Amino acid sequence: MKRQVRIGLFGAGRVGGHLLRAFDRLPEVEVAGVWTRHPGRHSVLAGRRDLVRRPEDMPEADVYVLALKDDAVGEFSRHLAGRRGLTVHTSGAVPSTVLQTRRRGVFYPLQTFTEHTEPDWTAIPLLVYAQTAEDTALLERLARMLTPKVFRVDDDQRARLHTAAVFVSNFTNAMVQIGEELNREAGLPEELLKPLLEATFRNILEKGAEAVLTGPARRGDIKTIEKHLRLLSEGGHRTEKDIYEAVSRWILRKFSH
Repeated sequence: MKRQVRIGLFGAGRVGGHLLRAFDRLPEVEVAGVWTRHPGRHSVLAGRRDLVRRPEDMPEADVYVLALKDDAVGEFSRHLAGRRGLTVHTSGAVPSTVLQTRRRGVFYPLQTFTEHTEPDWTAIPLLVYAQTAEDTALLERLARMLTPKVFRVDDDQRARLHTAAVFVSNFTNAMVQIGEELNREAGLPEELLKPLLEATFRNILEKGAEAVLTGPARRGDIKTIEKHLRLLSEGGHRTEKDIYEAVSRWILRKFSH
């Protein structure tokens, strides 16, 4: 029987907090210690005895997980420069090379996390990367304790995937918010858009995005597009008008109208 993987976790926000809960449930994992800048802000840390006050106080571990803000990862890793363990961050956008440690890698869950919604880890792709075959195997072993969806992805591939994920998740959310705001301005109930939203995602997941795209730009209906742009302009929605115009142009080019 393999011994437990000892984890030193830095950060207990949305990603770090959910990872901590998941690690706590795994008999194959021992959480050696947890550090966060503001421990009182995170309910997941209540009553824990493995909190460390300073990064330097973290006990020795096999893997040090930095679940920190992207712009803090590189500088923070200096605290671990002399450690023997493998240091990884959880970012999709930051290359592994920012880590100033002898052994470095990435342990990136491709998912959007919210504080009070428990994720289904078995459905989440986990992307791993390390410099050596031995360290890659260690990360794959740890990842497979959480999910069967484990992928080796290098820094360049992960940066491209993260860009794609922003379109699929973040920008989609922003588009829904714009639609909801326009709907409210029209004095209409919020639930009117929900069946459309549900059907859109269901169709995309079942049949693929390109196959199920509809709307005025898809069918080359320039008159309707111009009407919508005029309504947005008259309503003072300059940014929304620019977004509508840019996305419509992309669709028109895509389908050669």
